[in-house]
Amino acid sequence: MGVVWRLLPAGIADTLPLCRWPDAAEERGAPEAWLTAASIWELAAYLRATGAVYDASKPRMPSPRRRFPELSRHEIQALWEGSPPPGVSGDRVREFYDAEIAAARTRPSCPGVPSFKLFDNGPPWHVTATECADLLRATADPDPASEDAGRSTWLELVGLVEQGAASDGLITS
Repeated sequence: MGVVWRLLPAGIADTLPLCRWPDAAEERGAPEAWLTAASIWELAAYLRATGAVYDASKPRMPSPRRRFPELSRHEIQALWEGSPPPGVSGDRVREFYDAEIAAARTRPSCPGVPSFKLFDNGPPWHVTATECADLLRATADPDPASEDAGRSTWLELVGLVEQGAASDGLITS
């Protein structure tokens, strides 16, 4: 088990439901990096030591059951998959997706990236361009003597994070 980091191509976050982001990024050929469970936790110590990652409460994703009590389980699954059931207004569906996206982007007031966005493999989390820039800033001057496994894993991801800082960020899932 691991976490996939993908570049978030422009337009995805504003037009598609959150559940479709990973597929859309893959369809558009966005670069990605795969971290196994072991490598992500090796990386965790390095990122925490540099101050690039901090602990924060995971936001609650909106509940379709609460917003759409009239929908069946099958219809709610269709909504989650980005195929709203007939009879549900586009405005209500967009309101739900916007709430999901807002939760995925949640950035408490600290610099850096909330740890759940990097170490939790679902739902897709949006590591914003600002958070990518924070990651790069925090890890820009590493201890040259540091050659542990976490450091080498981080070096493999620097290019992707740089692209994320220059675009709409990254998604993790």
